[in-house]
Amino acid sequence: MKNRWLLGAALVAALLVACGGSSDGGTTAVPTRAPAQPPTEAEVAYFDEIVAVEFIIVEKLVAVDEALEMTWPTRGRLLDVQADAEFYATIETMLQQAEEIEAPDSFAADHDLYVQSLRDTLVLAQDHDQAIADEDLVASVLALHGGWRVRATLHLQVSPEFCSAVASSVGSSCPSGISLPGGPYGLQLEDAVRRHAADFLPRVGSFRTAYTAEERVDVILEVNADIIRSIEQARDEIADIEAPEEFAQDHDRLVQYLNDILEVARAITQGAEDGDDEQILEQFARSGEVFGGADCDVSSDFRPIVVSFFGGATCDE
Repeated sequence: MKNRWLLGAALVAALLVACGGSSDGGTTAVPTRAPAQPPTEAEVAYFDEIVAVEFIIVEKLVAVDEALEMTWPTRGRLLDVQADAEFYATIETMLQQAEEIEAPDSFAADHDLYVQSLRDTLVLAQDHDQAIADEDLVASVLALHGGWRVRATLHLQVSPEFCSAVASSVGSSCPSGISLPGGPYGLQLEDAVRRHAADFLPRVGSFRTAYTAEERVDVILEVNADIIRSIEQARDEIADIEAPEEFAQDHDRLVQYLNDILEVARAITQGAEDGDDEQILEQFARSGEVFGGADCDVSSDFRPIVVSFFGGATCDE
């Protein structure tokens, strides 16, 4: 079992999530879904360039991320692999390329947000590479997942069309663009879940198998307060959404899941404060059980609304 609490490797790897909505954690207006217009030749050419840049960036993020879940003969070898990735140099080159791309007027605002996100990622990449040089694995991982949060936040800010075009290069999800079950309810809940996922998933990705017990405690004390805040905000917002009768049971199960996982998060923090690694590992395992139970409980009709969390289940209906 991998000691990343809550969702396991598969969902934590799917960090480019949550397009549309706001990143402030508050309630937003229900988004609308206007039919997409066919892209112009200029827009197609623009996205070809952006997708090429994005693919290299995400390929690098994933490569650095995956190295943290491999078995290495020594800690030094892991640090060498992380250093050899040249994370900062890659982001710097891609930023320069993105700055030189001329965006069509229709996506000029999105492009400005994209370039700014790369500038923010470059700062974190520098922090990552410096932490590796200092042999500080915890600081390097926190910088890496700070980069994932920057990208998730970007997808909350840009247009659905930009989000979909960029995310297509790595298979990430954006607003579906189709009529969701439940009408306005489905749109409102999807928006809330995606905003929560964008804030939450990169943070839980900070827990890695490569850590020593002491490093695991350090990370918990660093990030779990924000994880708890994220869960509480999502639970409160989602609990206030009125579900139609057809989805009342599913909606209640989602709120129950958030309450259950909040209890796990608090227990993990308590274990870290007590220096009890056995309790921490038990709660990591429990988090997977809590998630798996909720994942298998929601109906197939409800799943498209909450696919950011409960997607691709293989449970028997």
